[in-house]
Amino acid sequence: MNTNQAKHLDPCIQHLKRMLGDKSNELESGTRRALAAALRKLKKLKKQPTTTYEDVHRTVAEVAKAVLDACVSTQQSEDHS
Repeated sequence: MNTNQAKHLDPCIQHLKRMLGDKSNELESGTRRALAAALRKLKKLKKQPTTTYEDVHRTVAEVAKAVLDACVSTQQSEDHS
């Protein structure tokens, strides 16, 4: 991945870090682990010198699923409060 393409991952990485660091965000431990794994995958993708469309697609899909699960989990815990 060239530098120009990799810079687009930075906002995603920063947002995931904020989600994980937000103390008011009551994430379950499984959700927190999934977000941390997604963050690691994005960082790994950013460091790869060459990537295929499939690599990017798979990583983005995994990150999107982790974020969606975190949002659903947070919404469900708010609904039950």
